[in-house]
Amino acid sequence: MAQIGNHSTTSAPEENLAIVTTEERGVREHKFAQTDPKQLKPNEIVAQVAYSGLNHIDISQIQSGAYISEYPYILGKEWSGQILHIGSDVKDLKPGDWVLGLGYQVGGLQEQITTSRAYVCPKPEKLSAEEASTIAHRYAAVMVALHMKDGLNLPLQPSESEKTEHKVVIWGAATGSGMYAIQALKTAGYRTILGVASTKQKAKLESIGATEVFDRNDPEVVQHILVRHPDVSLGLVCQADPQGWESLLEVVQPTEAKKKHALVVHIIRRMPPKVPEGVTLKRTVAFMLLNDREVGDHIIQTILPKLLALPNFQLPKEIQVFNNGSLVERVNAAIPLLEKNGEINAAIKVS
Repeated sequence: MAQIGNHSTTSAPEENLAIVTTEERGVREHKFAQTDPKQLKPNEIVAQVAYSGLNHIDISQIQSGAYISEYPYILGKEWSGQILHIGSDVKDLKPGDWVLGLGYQVGGLQEQITTSRAYVCPKPEKLSAEEASTIAHRYAAVMVALHMKDGLNLPLQPSESEKTEHKVVIWGAATGSGMYAIQALKTAGYRTILGVASTKQKAKLESIGATEVFDRNDPEVVQHILVRHPDVSLGLVCQADPQGWESLLEVVQPTEAKKKHALVVHIIRRMPPKVPEGVTLKRTVAFMLLNDREVGDHIIQTILPKLLALPNFQLPKEIQVFNNGSLVERVNAAIPLLEKNGEINAAIKVS
């Protein structure tokens, strides 16, 4: 491992091993020139990557080249590690600090990563490096859906009236995305967070901040929600089959008694067969974070530490660690598992 130092005293290694995908698809090892710490931009950091998460977006990019404009392309949308160097404007972190980060500017499946301070968050002591490496991407995708203009556009720092006025129903509340959404809304102070999931998830979801949890298998779930919350008009879809779509849209759509225009955001690919009049449907993807600096620059460095500090914060997904064999062998071992089960996070040991 490289020595830890400030941005002007320690030389970085000449080569940096990474896992990339290419035009031929598949994955392979590739060596890049490592960033010279003397050339760091003022707001950048260099970190030694301990673990990198591998998830469904990486699989899609390997198979189809989605969202890739240039090859070879470094994989890994999230990571954890230890800071080696900091730019001159970085005042709240120092070499030696453990952090977790987002791999959107450049992927986390490399020995050392150079990225903006905006996409890095201190790692709490209660989280292992393996756990921390699986947080940033799914959390960011949820925050884009909740808070960006192309999503539900909820205020990051709501007023007291906004905390009461904005009521959100989350379909698929027990999924990884659903659990992050509940915890993020709770952190921001929103008072009506409605989850729809199986009854066996009720206690867990209420413990992390859901106001109420409704049984997605109940044939009268729509009526039960509307009796309790007749004015709810905001929906987040994290999981839905055709029946789920139909039920959620019925919950939020305007009626004679509820004339609010409804807004539903989905972070899954599946679309409903029909959208009722008075309902706007939007689909968001995590990469939208890079397009809105006003919100995007705060999601990881400012808001995520507050969520991780919640006393009952829960990681929403099972983690499987891959640490045997070479780096490329670890990645190749994880890929088929992720293809079969989208609710598992793979933590790849990098260094």
